[in-house]
Amino acid sequence: MKNDGTPIKDITGKIIKEIAEKNLTKKERVEDAWQKAAEKRFWPHTQPASFIRKRLVVNVDSSGWLYELTMSKWKITSKLSKILKDDFRELQFRIGKIER
Repeated sequence: MKNDGTPIKDITGKIIKEIAEKNLTKKERVEDAWQKAAEKRFWPHTQPASFIRKRLVVNVDSSGWLYELTMSKWKITSKLSKILKDDFRELQFRIGKIER
């Protein structure tokens, strides 16, 4: 194996991250992706509800937050596409219960 000058700690960190991501359940993977894609201000007001047939449905606690999320939908969808890759195609928001 040829060393390209990358420090060993960077290589091992990347490998550990990849292994951890593979061991996540589908639900954990979707929740992790949601937190990476959505702005932090949305987190307390949203919760991924289902992820079926490449469609992520996210519950939102009020119509005001639903509007805010709809305005950010394109940006969030773009980020989710990069994170979830071929597993993701569509994002849908709906008013629903948030359970923590």
